Amino acid sequence: MKMNVAVEDGKACCGCGACSYVCSKRAITMRYDDEGFLYPVVEKDLCISCGCCINVCAYRTNIEMPKRGVSKVFGVKHCDSSIRAKSRSGGVFVAISDVVLEKGGIVYGAVLETPYHVKHIRATDRASRDLMCGSKYVESDINNILPLIESDLSTGKTVLFSGTPCQSEAIARLFRKKYANLILCDFICHGVPSQKLWSDYLKWAKRKYNDEVSAVDFRDKSMHSWSSHVEKIILSKRVVYSRRYANLFNANQCLRPSCYICPYATPIRSSDFSLGDFWGIGNVNPSFNDEKGVSLLMLRTKVAEELFLEIKDTLETFETTMDRIKHYNLKRPTSRPIDREAFWTDYRKHGFGYVSRKYGGYDFLRKIKMKLVDHID
Repeated sequence: MKMNVAVEDGKACCGCGACSYVCSKRAITMRYDDEGFLYPVVEKDLCISCGCCINVCAYRTNIEMPKRGVSKVFGVKHCDSSIRAKSRSGGVFVAISDVVLEKGGIVYGAVLETPYHVKHIRATDRASRDLMCGSKYVESDINNILPLIESDLSTGKTVLFSGTPCQSEAIARLFRKKYANLILCDFICHGVPSQKLWSDYLKWAKRKYNDEVSAVDFRDKSMHSWSSHVEKIILSKRVVYSRRYANLFNANQCLRPSCYICPYATPIRSSDFSLGDFWGIGNVNPSFNDEKGVSLLMLRTKVAEELFLEIKDTLETFETTMDRIKHYNLKRPTSRPIDREAFWTDYRKHGFGYVSRKYGGYDFLRKIKMKLVDHID
């Protein structure tokens, strides 16, 4: 039997592409399935059963990587209000990445390449890094940056990678044993919808409003509070605020199958930092919450603690403990809805508008309420 990433359940895969990257025989390619998620496809005639792909797979938990619990945890707000305004919570990622850039390092993170497509890019300056600010509630493709990360690491440059916990684990398995100049920053992850679903949403909006989509914001803070989860669609002639996509995201049927069995829904990870929205701040330190965004910052390593000391003067902070943090995705993965398959069957047959009504709560009465009370479409 040939041992490769195609042997086990194909859904136990986060689509990172690490397996394809390490395959010396080019036997593995990454392809989209009909839900819009990337998966490895193995050319069996080329595979030599070397096992390299299995050794870097973030979902093969029998492969041991050094993992650590959280040593310190903070509530954080950037002192610069303009930085917080363009961030979805407290702006701590900007503070961390500023230090890396100032020392000549490289930052990798997710950006909206176009309104329709999210991908990871390489940043050597603040302008490129600023494109990474803000939430992207969609799976980002990191396959294109893997050779760039290794090239930068091989030159001795400090590299900061920011991504989902499974992506961060993949980067750790690929590069951490060989390079000490890698800093990993992940976030508390609920799960990821596909690029296809997001793109189809914007195409649906284009048809609905008969107007071109020029830009989007997954979570607008300019007109709504940081906890509101309202997406902002900027068209050529108007701006639309909506919860159509957010409602589907929170209903959970649209998530990648591996998200329901995620082994990283725990504080114990390979990353140096973990970031998140500080949900529940009102029960921990209510006076710290000004409704403009508060970050949760978790430190695991000496590298993280030393970097935190360098950025501390740019932040307002308070220290707390893990027992006061109530994010359920630090305790367990998002549950798989019993109607997930029905969602995708309906989606294939009827498209985005239909599933947004049926699964996202956009029936006629609720739509009228949102227009009158919340002023959103």
